Amino acid sequence: MQLAGQWAWRFLVVAAAITVCVYVVAALSEIVIPVLVALLVCALVAPPMQFFQRLRWPKWLALAVSLIGVLVIVGGLALLLTVQIRSGCGFTRWRSCSPLPAAPSSPAFPGRSSLSQPLR
Repeated sequence: MQLAGQWAWRFLVVAAAITVCVYVVAALSEIVIPVLVALLVCALVAPPMQFFQRLRWPKWLALAVSLIGVLVIVGGLALLLTVQIRSGCGFTRWRSCSPLPAAPSSPAFPGRSSLSQPLR
């Protein structure tokens, strides 16, 4: 019984801590979101920058090349995603492009619905 009480107490403390963290992030979203984006950019730029510095490039040049490279890669992925969605196999036509079989009453089969089928 004591073991269950100890685990319940720990669970409540962790749940309360998560709730407080979520509330603080929501309340300070104008500050927290840009900081998280900056951390993501730093995490993406750091490895190529270290690589270029090992090749004895100046810091400013390594940073510029790494940052431009990361921006080009992220921009290319965003462009690829946009082209794929606009080409027609987006959410609206997902059922017809899906490798999964569509049910006869789905929008992929507009002429056949479960209401138009005769009762057996």
